[in-house]
Amino acid sequence: MKFSQLILIFFLLFSLTAHAQEYDIQYRRLTGFMKTDARREINIPDIPGYKTLKCDFHMHTIFSDGIVLPAERVNEAWREGLDVIAITDHTTPQPKYVISDYNTSYKMALNTAEKRGITLIQGTEYTKGQPLGHLNILFTKDANFYARKDLTPDDALDYAGKEGAFVIYNHPGWPDKNSELEPFHIKHLEKKNIRAVEVINSNEFYPVAMDYCLKYNIAPISNSDIHNPIHASYDIARTHRNLTLVFATDNSEASVKEALLAGRTVAFADNMLVGKPEYIGEIIRQSLQVSKLKMGDYEFSCNVTNQSDITFIFNGPDSRQFIFPANSTVQLSELTADAEMVYKVDNTYVNSVDHFEIPLMFLLAAKDEVIMPFIRQNLTLIDPSSRIGITCPTPGAQIRYTLDGSDPTEASMLYTAPIDFNKSVYLTLKAFKPGYIASKTLRRQILLNTPHEPEPLKLTKNGLQYQYYEGAFHSATEIKAKGKLVSEGISGKPDVGVATATDFFGIVFSGYVYAPLNGEYQFALESDDGAVLKISGVELLNNDGSHSLSTVRGSMNLKKGFHPIEIRYFDDYEEQELRLFWTVPGKPIMEIGKENFFIK
Repeated sequence: MKFSQLILIFFLLFSLTAHAQEYDIQYRRLTGFMKTDARREINIPDIPGYKTLKCDFHMHTIFSDGIVLPAERVNEAWREGLDVIAITDHTTPQPKYVISDYNTSYKMALNTAEKRGITLIQGTEYTKGQPLGHLNILFTKDANFYARKDLTPDDALDYAGKEGAFVIYNHPGWPDKNSELEPFHIKHLEKKNIRAVEVINSNEFYPVAMDYCLKYNIAPISNSDIHNPIHASYDIARTHRNLTLVFATDNSEASVKEALLAGRTVAFADNMLVGKPEYIGEIIRQSLQVSKLKMGDYEFSCNVTNQSDITFIFNGPDSRQFIFPANSTVQLSELTADAEMVYKVDNTYVNSVDHFEIPLMFLLAAKDEVIMPFIRQNLTLIDPSSRIGITCPTPGAQIRYTLDGSDPTEASMLYTAPIDFNKSVYLTLKAFKPGYIASKTLRRQILLNTPHEPEPLKLTKNGLQYQYYEGAFHSATEIKAKGKLVSEGISGKPDVGVATATDFFGIVFSGYVYAPLNGEYQFALESDDGAVLKISGVELLNNDGSHSLSTVRGSMNLKKGFHPIEIRYFDDYEEQELRLFWTVPGKPIMEIGKENFFIK
């Protein structure tokens, strides 16, 4: 027999033997239903200059009223994707079945924490009855000190301050659902012994606690206060436990402590973020990454990829809404004007009642571009004493503005504080910063509730002048710049019948409208496609854009007399409609007839 044949027989016999061993009836290992000891990463991005650490500073073990071993608290945290934890067993008498002191749970967990790469903070929950409540003391050197029976609450917190501990006022609304501060807490907040408060504890949210964070410049905290195994209280396969997001240079104990003392935290639970706007804003901006951006004067399109585990819900004026699901991409194709509007991010709180507010332009600015400034407040029918606040999210940027419609330059008026106006104005804003591309320009009409003066004219000739243009337009603002002037004339009222083309045209109507009485007039502009109405130099109604028949409404205080009027209208394709209505004080709504329009 040849040698090669012997080798072949050997391998056949070896394979048969191995196969028989794999199906040995004496022993088999089952693996299909076993769970691998693995870590699931939490996707919440870092912010510029800092790592975003996922932390839980409030949990219990068998050494107080929990039912889990200290080392298992570390294992749970590692598997779920946390970076930093504190085991904070109560300072009340320990269970009789354990022989230990108040440092034992920390000592038992420390070795596992070091192996797992989890930063373990030594702490304890200083536990008193109402009204003092419970306070977590972190970075303590000896938890036994706080369990002394002769220690008064004032002495305990004073000592915590002296030893450099970090004190959190826990669950302020527990157990009576009243989160008001007691004199004891106020005193130690003012002494800076208390440096944080739980705005969220487990499934309880205390909105007013965020106000305390702002008033006393302390850190907002969200903790699990877990007593059971974590999987028994949280659906961790679908979501996350309570987390405090700490923005630190690294996950060392010293860096965590520095960040906590500086108040660089955001509370997170149930897809909700609670914290200071500068940190929430950075989480949103780093989470929502824009690609394939095409930005025009009137329209834009892009992809927005949410790289975080947080779903963001933007709600804006007139039921506008954008939802960016966690770990997903959304394609946007919208009006540029929609991106300039201010949206409330509904799953955020920056104080007890207000959501974080920002325009979509916040996301669309390039990395080296100043973010467009914005105005949160209403600008329509405001009192002359109203002061207009302007915000630019780019730190260190200067906001420049004009009142004549021209684009601001670095030599334009500098915004330094909220401003007021004694007449309706067209405010144009732009922000600048050395080394950055200037921001996009924001244009806003400010309409006062004071009566607008008429022109000192006596006109007798009815009608409106019109200029008829042809061209493909996306906005009424493009008519004169992009269109071809075909004809001019006089029309009795705003009427698309002056057009000779069936599609792709624009018309500019101008003249005067006669207000027969002093008072507040309500206007309604109905158009298909876009139209913009100006009265007495005020852009009162904007129904711009390519759309089917729709109506916008607004009010304006007019004195009796002749007021300049301009209507810009364009048709994209298919139907063409344009009508202007008003409500004269004390009269029903009606279409404005030719008897109310005049030309010189």
